[in-house]
Amino acid sequence: MPYRELASFYDLLLGGVPGEYWVGLIEDLLNRWNYKVRTIAELGCGTGVILEKLATQGYQLYGVDISPEMLAVAQTKKIKNTRFLFQDIVNLKLPEKVDLIFAFHDCLNYLKSKENLYKCFYQVKNNLKEQGLFYFDLNRLEWLLDLDIKPGELILDNIILNWTGKFSNDKFLIELRIFNRVCEKASYEQHELSLFQPEEVLKFLSDLNFSVLSVNHTATRSFYLAVKGVDGNER
Repeated sequence: MPYRELASFYDLLLGGVPGEYWVGLIEDLLNRWNYKVRTIAELGCGTGVILEKLATQGYQLYGVDISPEMLAVAQTKKIKNTRFLFQDIVNLKLPEKVDLIFAFHDCLNYLKSKENLYKCFYQVKNNLKEQGLFYFDLNRLEWLLDLDIKPGELILDNIILNWTGKFSNDKFLIELRIFNRVCEKASYEQHELSLFQPEEVLKFLSDLNFSVLSVNHTATRSFYLAVKGVDGNER
């Protein structure tokens, strides 16, 4: 399973894009659309990097992930007002309906098919309060095309991480080689990312009675903000 080996140094890997960056995105959208939230859930929460920062704001938080290794690291942080759940987001079931659900950093690209993306959106809808917000990103094809032609290497303390990427049908496969210089151990992981067209994403949201408030593109990702059961023009 992906992230089995990465879990132990995932926080170090994210050091270049700290939790404050992602929290800033959330706070900006709440201010821009004048939304007040109390309960927040993160899909694909990993080691809890973002939730750890959000916890300082007094929210009730839920972190959902399918990797037991990542959740084990998250649990050690003892993040205030946060409950971690071992679940597949296609079958999402939170203890309560929440005001905001978000999924960043490739989370939804790990879903195996368009059908699973739709199922995930459906469960998000079921776990949101009326007028609840859904904020997520998806990888842009242009960025993956760039990865396809440029293998990379990253050195993190005593860890050397090499990767290559290639397209296979409608998937993008990332091969990782992880070498620990202390114990001289090498390990391998393969990450399979699905590619979803913006038109498909918008149709799924519309079919499920989400109103799209905004779609913003960066060099690597597209960010979607949608609200459950409300005409976006009302805000």
